[in-house]
Amino acid sequence: MNPVMHPFFLEAPARKLYCIAHRPHTSVSPRGNVLYIPPFAEEMHKSRRMAAQEARHLAQRGITVLILDLHGCGDSSGDFVDASWDTWLEDIRLGTEWLRAQAPGPVVLWGLRLGALLALEAAQYLRDVITALIMWQPVISGDEYLSEILRIKAAGDILLARKTTIHSLRQRLSLGDSVDLRGYELNAGLATSLTTRTITAMAVSGLAAGWFEVVTEAGAPISQSSQQVIEVLKHEGMEICSAAISGDRFWYWNATDITECSELLTKTDCYLDSMLGTP
Repeated sequence: MNPVMHPFFLEAPARKLYCIAHRPHTSVSPRGNVLYIPPFAEEMHKSRRMAAQEARHLAQRGITVLILDLHGCGDSSGDFVDASWDTWLEDIRLGTEWLRAQAPGPVVLWGLRLGALLALEAAQYLRDVITALIMWQPVISGDEYLSEILRIKAAGDILLARKTTIHSLRQRLSLGDSVDLRGYELNAGLATSLTTRTITAMAVSGLAAGWFEVVTEAGAPISQSSQQVIEVLKHEGMEICSAAISGDRFWYWNATDITECSELLTKTDCYLDSMLGTP
């Protein structure tokens, strides 16, 4: 039977968060709950189809999924320039509370790219209510990610005959200015928060996590940098199950087409079955 999709606004102090809940049909036995934490800016837009596909699929298999637009993102209230890391962490807490109030069973946080980094930090404060994490192509270092997105901005400016460098953009942010990233205005506070976040500093001992990385070459392993981080997290007591999946980088800023990676959905299903039991 088809799952039920329910869009709504989750009320929060001084803001409204746009959500879409994907619930199992009443004929399907519930197995648990998943909160989706989207990636940053344009990556969120590029990934909407994959997120919706996975949410519908999980709901068919007895899992309630809440897709959450963070404050200042998507259809939630506020502008992107108003976003802050701490507010986003609070949004995750509110989404988790909503899931626990609406549906019985364990809660899993599912984050893509920067959303995975957010999910891991949120898990530090929600350890008593979070069963596991799903991490799709997690950002390892917020500072390196900031350089990556500023590089995209600088490359775009070159095409417009503007002399822009990553260094000059970082200087603007350090002075309190915001930087426009193809229509997404990054504020100085959020940029500073990114520079201080690394995945290795956020280990949650005893927490299980599925780490899934998309590779462009069939049979290629997870990147060496990711493997090194996974080993650090394991040393700190986390239980990491990792897999490399061949497919398209569906979240990529410069992608001209919206693409999918069906094997990523299959691998995620298998991991959730190991955490929540088979349907």
